Amino acid sequence: MPVPTENCFFILDATSFLYRSYYSKYQLNDYEETDRPLLLLGKEFAQIMTQHNPAYVAAAFDGPRDQVFRRDLFPAYKRNRGAQPPELLALVPRAMAYLEALGCRGVFRSNRHEGDDLMGSLSHMAKAVAPDVTVVLVTEDKDMFSLVDDRTLVMHPRTLEVFDAARVEAKLGVPPSLVGDLLSLAGDPVDGIPGVKGVGPQTAVRLLRAFGSLDNLYANLEDVAALPNLRGAKTLAAKLTQQKEDVRVYRSVVALACDVALQLPRAPDPRWPGTSPLDGLRYGGVDEIEGESLLLEAMGAPGIGRGPFLKLLRHQRQRSVPF
Repeated sequence: MPVPTENCFFILDATSFLYRSYYSKYQLNDYEETDRPLLLLGKEFAQIMTQHNPAYVAAAFDGPRDQVFRRDLFPAYKRNRGAQPPELLALVPRAMAYLEALGCRGVFRSNRHEGDDLMGSLSHMAKAVAPDVTVVLVTEDKDMFSLVDDRTLVMHPRTLEVFDAARVEAKLGVPPSLVGDLLSLAGDPVDGIPGVKGVGPQTAVRLLRAFGSLDNLYANLEDVAALPNLRGAKTLAAKLTQQKEDVRVYRSVVALACDVALQLPRAPDPRWPGTSPLDGLRYGGVDEIEGESLLLEAMGAPGIGRGPFLKLLRHQRQRSVPF
């Protein structure tokens, strides 16, 4: 489905953007390895801004993984991923400054929260104070499907596929309101959440469709054995009972904290930091880059031409801001 062209608030999963840029195989000649991810991050931001022209934009970064509140609830949370590279973590403050230099006046990070929580909080706040705004969450994280409603969409940053509630249900088998319940039962291997043993995504969908919610499922476990065409239905109730406390923990872990106190961003600032893209790069701490030719070489990365980046930096339109 198309993204509305008026009064959109784009919220970017900046950690995901930075990770993809960091692990990109694209190489720039005579280019500092620690700076390359910042430039590629900036180009993704430029592409979204010029293609979709959002009225408002914000970017959210994860806090340190070992400090996030979910580790207090479930110590194994994301430990399956291994340690984050120190050099990648060191890039985060520079990436935040860089996005600000490119006109993103709402860049957020919290030591106790993940970017998903900040994105959810910004979405709730914006819709509360601006009844006509449409929120577009630019992310690959399926947890964010839980936020989709008649005023909130999810856009995949690479495929640009846009998900409304109907599309979420077509993809996952449940509506957005049950995404958290689905992940609690089936697990989420990406985040190290095991789910109920013997319950995969298909079984979890069957259960949620039959009972309507996780709470109602546990209130009617005696009816599980009677479900037709469900493999292992007779023993499933016992498994659910045995792991009831685990499921409760998983549900609290996958739930987004949408009550983080944040200040809503202004519209993209038309007062760019300079007439040359290099000025914006240096403002973001990319001091090693020198020479227009080197920057233009970087703009030749596969899939992103130099035009959108230059157009973004020369943008001069003024906007009114309702929140």
